[in-house]
Amino acid sequence: MLPGVPCGVRTNRAIEEYIDHVVGLTDKLHRSSPELTPGSGWSGEGRSPAPQHQFLLDQLSPRCRKRSWWAALAEALQPLESHPVVYLHGDLKPEHLLVDDYQLSVVDWEASARGPAVVDYADVVFHLVRDLLYGGVKPGRVPIDLMTRLPFSGPVLAWRLLLWLDRRRPQDIDLVAVRDVHQLAAEDHAPTAYASLAGAVSALRAAGVPR
Repeated sequence: MLPGVPCGVRTNRAIEEYIDHVVGLTDKLHRSSPELTPGSGWSGEGRSPAPQHQFLLDQLSPRCRKRSWWAALAEALQPLESHPVVYLHGDLKPEHLLVDDYQLSVVDWEASARGPAVVDYADVVFHLVRDLLYGGVKPGRVPIDLMTRLPFSGPVLAWRLLLWLDRRRPQDIDLVAVRDVHQLAAEDHAPTAYASLAGAVSALRAAGVPR
């Protein structure tokens, strides 16, 4: 048992404090090393190194390869090869950061990995947007400006949206609009991408996709 309570996101101030904690954590966590290769966990012994973009694509189920957005997503993720490989938490969200006065404890490391830092930041943004919308916040009220402090990658954000759907009910991956995937993957302006993500998640929630 660890002391502390999970970070909150009920107010803009709480979200701002949560992002402060994320920035402080990732400054310490995202350290690159020449011998690191992309992959799951923090130990790569006995594994063949995979390209950064392939590491992400391999986390999607084989059925995704048949979708019309697959080739475009795979191409959009190619620039990740120029990103340093760093240590990743793999599942950053408010309930995994426990605050006790001035001490921060980080829990649930089972999804830890090695890869581009933008994967952790996409997790933070995705969980914030999704949980606010599923908590009843309207898409236009999501505090996008607070999230723009974090490094951004449109293709990784598109991948994170698809990963969520791929791990829900089998039919949910078919509910995402192809244009939303292409738009997110091609976007290089963070506020626009986050607004697009909010619109897509809101539509999926209305279609009955479980949180």
